Amino acid sequence: MELQQDFLAGRYREAADLLLRKEESNRKLSAGEFVSLLGALSFLSRMEEAEDYFAIYKKWQGLSLLAARFFLAIGWIRRSNYETARKLLAQNAAYRARSPLEKFFQHQGEEFYLYYTGRTPAALQEAEKSRRAAMATKSLFARALAIDALGHCHVVAGEIHKGLNYLTQASQLAKRLGNTSSSGGFAISRELYEAEYGLTGDAALSKLEQRLVSAGVQDYYSLSNVAIELARQYTLRGRFREASAVLEKAAPEIYTHQNRRHEIRLNLRLAELAYRRGDFFQARHFLWFVRRLLHAETDASFELGRKSSSVSAFAAASTSVGSSPAPSRPMSSPARTRTRS
Repeated sequence: MELQQDFLAGRYREAADLLLRKEESNRKLSAGEFVSLLGALSFLSRMEEAEDYFAIYKKWQGLSLLAARFFLAIGWIRRSNYETARKLLAQNAAYRARSPLEKFFQHQGEEFYLYYTGRTPAALQEAEKSRRAAMATKSLFARALAIDALGHCHVVAGEIHKGLNYLTQASQLAKRLGNTSSSGGFAISRELYEAEYGLTGDAALSKLEQRLVSAGVQDYYSLSNVAIELARQYTLRGRFREASAVLEKAAPEIYTHQNRRHEIRLNLRLAELAYRRGDFFQARHFLWFVRRLLHAETDASFELGRKSSSVSAFAAASTSVGSSPAPSRPMSSPARTRTRS
């Protein structure tokens, strides 16, 4: 199975457009082109289209079907449709994988699901299995994804510098592949963690500002993460007008792609911004909206962050007119609630 070159290079829109034109002209897609089309549509959050084409080309078997289900599951997890993703991954898990690449798609999918549902120890185990399978292949694409996953898992597990080192390796592998989108996305992940943990001081702010206006990253997901973290950095520095401007610009893109986790983090940032400005009623409004978005089983980390740091905001919203409680620490623990680039 040979993946399409535009897809491997991270040019997801070009890959989708090219393959859709070929399909619509009644030319049959190869197995690799079929998987590339589903992958591109999934990365672009065009999940309904991806599902339609999956139904048409469901005749593929073995590695092609495993890879197709994997990309669909990733797309649905990003859209927080965990039930659909779980069914796809369960079908992959039931398959008797023989080749290292087949095993990679099995373990990588499981890792992604476990990571997003907050089961870090289990995700770390799957990430290591995925890495071993990827290393046994000749696929730089598989190796880059596996190393990236391992990096995120180690950071969330508390092994921050070890995780950051893996993210650097993943970015370098993607560069060797010629995938500037993934390479940029992996590098962004590292920069976001550095900003969240205060590892690079004020330099983090300028990096995020440059990322937000830079061209060449065809990953709305990474850029949404950058906008949300940049707004947090502005808020921490008391630059409320700039934080508000960034969030206002990011909101339409976030809601367009229907990523519920981004919607949660957007509204947490808006709540914190309102609270620090002294608008306690508005802060409470945003927090109640976040609570309505939370999924009790899969969003435990968000719930913990909300309970631990929004109590003061709720209390402030209930105080009598004229009282002015001092703002407390930031609204959420970003290292535990940020989605992966």
